Amino acid sequence: MIGSDVASVPEQGQTLTAVETTKKISDFVGEDIFVNTNGEVFGTIKKVKNFTEFAKGEKEGYYFPITLGADYTGKEITCKGMETKETKSNDLNWIVKLSKGKDSTFTFSADEMPDLTLTFKHATLEE
Repeated sequence: MIGSDVASVPEQGQTLTAVETTKKISDFVGEDIFVNTNGEVFGTIKKVKNFTEFAKGEKEGYYFPITLGADYTGKEITCKGMETKETKSNDLNWIVKLSKGKDSTFTFSADEMPDLTLTFKHATLEE
């Protein structure tokens, strides 16, 4: 598995903090979820319905929560792959929408940090 110094999937009982919502991590992913050292995601990603807090007009889809490691603290983080846009933030808690399903790819980068690329080909998308 990927080291928590790089990134981790939040615990099942936690409330998602990347956006203001009452949804828990368990609403997004199964207990079997993990990311290996190559950034490949394995396990169950659940289909979320009525998730209007993510973005205007968004209602359902597959979303993946990730917390970047402490080494990213205070750095501007760039995420490429979000609907072909580039998003920047200093927040360590992220949620990405798998708009291309299992073909989705997201790359996180920050100064003085190696890129972290997440892929989902090995994940199970649950209806």
